[in-house]
Amino acid sequence: MIRRFRFPSLFALAVALIALGIVSSGGAVSATGPPDGNGLDHAIAVQDAHTDRLLAKPGVVGTAVGLNADGQPVIVIYTESAGVAGLPRELDGVPVLVEVTGRFFAFC
Repeated sequence: MIRRFRFPSLFALAVALIALGIVSSGGAVSATGPPDGNGLDHAIAVQDAHTDRLLAKPGVVGTAVGLNADGQPVIVIYTESAGVAGLPRELDGVPVLVEVTGRFFAFC
């Protein structure tokens, strides 16, 4: 599974990459993915275009691009809690999934 994350802090990114990579891949993490015959480049471009606006919404803590169980690209929006208002079901034709992850904290 390919995931592309964009979080406000580097620590949050590291935590999310480890946790989500392991959970979503059933315990195996891969650095390679399928060729872009499935529109992954489009999903990444859409995520780039919308992430700043999404992160400005109260309760949104991050976004990612990945593949669903059918191998189709999706944009995942991570939130602090359930019920964050105004989140889309799709962005520019790419389906959106909302995952509740809680807040991320970085301690230095």
